Amino acid sequence: MCAKYEYVGTNQGTGRKMDQNPIVLIHGYSSTGKAFANWKAILNSQGFTNIHILTWQSLVNEINIPDIAEGFDRALRVNAKIAPGEPFDCIVHSTGMLVVREWLTKNPDRIHQLKRLIGLAPATFGSPLARKGRGFLGSIFKGKKDLGPDFLEAGDLVLDALELASPCTWNISHVDLFGESTFYGKNSKTPYVFVFCGDKTGFISNQLAGPGSDGVVRVAGASFNTRKIALNFSRRGGLKRSQRVKICDWTHVDSPVVPVKDADHGSILDKPDAALIGLVTSALRVESWDAFEAWHKAAAKAWWKSEDGKPQFQQLVVRAIDERGDGIRDYAIKLLEERDGRFRALDEFDRHVAVYSHDPSFRCFHFDLSKLRPEKLSNLWVKVILSSGTHYAAYTGYDAADGPANWSPTDRGLTEVNLDVTGLLDTKVGGSPFSLFYPRTTTFLEMIFDREPMPLDPKSPADIAVFETL
Repeated sequence: MCAKYEYVGTNQGTGRKMDQNPIVLIHGYSSTGKAFANWKAILNSQGFTNIHILTWQSLVNEINIPDIAEGFDRALRVNAKIAPGEPFDCIVHSTGMLVVREWLTKNPDRIHQLKRLIGLAPATFGSPLARKGRGFLGSIFKGKKDLGPDFLEAGDLVLDALELASPCTWNISHVDLFGESTFYGKNSKTPYVFVFCGDKTGFISNQLAGPGSDGVVRVAGASFNTRKIALNFSRRGGLKRSQRVKICDWTHVDSPVVPVKDADHGSILDKPDAALIGLVTSALRVESWDAFEAWHKAAAKAWWKSEDGKPQFQQLVVRAIDERGDGIRDYAIKLLEERDGRFRALDEFDRHVAVYSHDPSFRCFHFDLSKLRPEKLSNLWVKVILSSGTHYAAYTGYDAADGPANWSPTDRGLTEVNLDVTGLLDTKVGGSPFSLFYPRTTTFLEMIFDREPMPLDPKSPADIAVFETL
């Protein structure tokens, strides 16, 4: 199989010799450029010689991803001698993906410079281990070991960005995946993206990172295949009912994750097999949209087997905010199926929920579609329970421009919202099919509600502030 993809030094499909771009290799958290030693040797053996390996500081508590991205930009110019605008290719592992995405989003000209972006187990949307890494045991096993003022630092700000549903990945995604500009398109003016992730976890890593991962990152959280749904129930803006549910159009091409059989987060770097090597080296030759599509068809044929009985995980990254933009800290989401007027909770949906440590309005749901079985569902509802934590205020909303929804908060500021989302099971957006459920992908959901003083009747005095007669 490897021979099919063997690098031959010509542009695929044209027969002419291909000019090699410089290749930049970027490691992940708590590692160094030495982690790419094996891949450098492999690429050299395949005829790729212009290779630059970056080492970046991930274990310094005061350094964040934007700092590292700026350092990377200077290293390109000063160390690798790659001038602004000069094309290059990039292979990243784990957190290296966040460094490159941050670098891309800070200057729109850079999307024309980066030609191919290959992710080996990329932490595209973080890792379930990031929050664990900040603790004492994380410092013992991952922290800096050099004696001095930085002894046992674990890179707090980098770990913060790596948390599931972090503001860092949320904000980056709203630029390169949901923004107005196309960062990953159908021509050579933007990078072609290729993503791989192992499907193997050991017993300990499975307990730490959970199922559906390679022991560090989730397969569903590696893919660039991402959509956003916005549910706006605020009365501000005069939105009509049809405008309160918005599914963002695609701004990027289909780039599904390619699973690597029997590989974990470490072995995808240390012990790549011939098939993976062949796919990576052939990806470095892709120069057109037709070649990109042909590559993905070949990868699918080589890797996909019957999925019967196999986990098919999906991620849902959620943020709940009020009309002022403040995060709603206390809420819960349940998925329900309605049949004959009776509701059944789909427990698989919220079995694995991660809450971002510094702002619980950000959350990440991880569920197995082979157990949820959305193809069997008929009438689908979402129950959202919102709590202000006080009887002085409550969350509410409008489902049409002319009046409030029938959501009655309790006298403790607890509001229960039931939304019929059956129409999202299979619909079209911009003429293209959209499905609420799709394995090995991440969906973003933003919900906006009104926060109002109690009681909600605008003709009644608010409990929180009244005029007194002395």
